[in-house]
Amino acid sequence: MSQIHCKVVQDLMPLVLDRVASEESRGLVEEHMASCGECRKQYDGMKADMPEETRAVYEEEQRNIVRALKEARKKKQTRRILRIVLPVVISLAVLIGGVLLYSYFYVWESVPLENNLYTLSLVQLENGDVELLVESYYPKGMWHMEDVKAMDNGEPVEYMYFIVPPVHSAEKKTENRYKGSFSTIRISERTTEIRQGSEDNYITIWKKGETIPEASEELEALHAFREEFWPQSEWGWNFPEDEEKWEQYNQRMEELYEAVPEWH
Repeated sequence: MSQIHCKVVQDLMPLVLDRVASEESRGLVEEHMASCGECRKQYDGMKADMPEETRAVYEEEQRNIVRALKEARKKKQTRRILRIVLPVVISLAVLIGGVLLYSYFYVWESVPLENNLYTLSLVQLENGDVELLVESYYPKGMWHMEDVKAMDNGEPVEYMYFIVPPVHSAEKKTENRYKGSFSTIRISERTTEIRQGSEDNYITIWKKGETIPEASEELEALHAFREEFWPQSEWGWNFPEDEEKWEQYNQRMEELYEAVPEWH
C-alpha cells in the first residue's frame, strides 16, 4: 500500500476504536491491515491502551464485522460463479431435454408404417433363401424392419412390417419410389402365411403352397459376388480392412445393383 493510504487508515483508527466510524470505514481499515503489518502493529498498540472492558466489547464488534465481511465476499463470489455456471447448466438442461424429447418421438415409441406407403414382395434364390424386396414411398432410412412370428387360429404366421418414428404422416410420402432388397430370409417349414403389416392391419404376401417367383440372374449374380467378397465364418461376416478393396467392392456392387430388374 502507498504511504498516503497508510496515513488515511491511521487517521481512521481512533474512530474505529471508539466505535464511531461507519461500517465502510471499519471495513477499509480491516482490509488494509490484512496486508500491512506496520498499520496492524500500530492498531494493536492503540487497542492495547484501551480499558479491558472497552477492549472486550470492541473485539466482539470487530469479530462480527469480520464475519460480515467474509459472508459478503462469499455471497459476491457465489453470485459471480452463478452468472458463469447457471447459463451453462440451463443450456445443458435444454439440450438434454431436447435429446430425450427427440428420442421419445423419433426412436423409443416407433409405430408401424402405413401399408399404403410401402410394398413387400418375395423372390426365391437358388440356395433356398428368399429375398425380401421393398418398394417404398416413404424416405429410405426413416424406417426399420420388424419381423414378428405369431399364431392365427392355431396356424403359425409371420408379420413383416416397417416401424417409423411416431412423428410421421403420409405427408412424408415421396414422389420418387425407393426400390431395393431389404434382407435375405429363410421361411420356416411351419409357417403357413407371411403378412405385410401388424396383426390388426395387414396384407397377405404369401401363403404356404404358393410358388415364390425365382430371382433374376442379375440378382443371383449380386448375391454370388457379395458372398464371395464377404465370406462368412462362425463369427459372422469377414469384412475386408483394405480400403482399396472396399472401393472395388462398392464400384462393382453399384454396377450389379443397376442391372437388377426387380428394382426397376
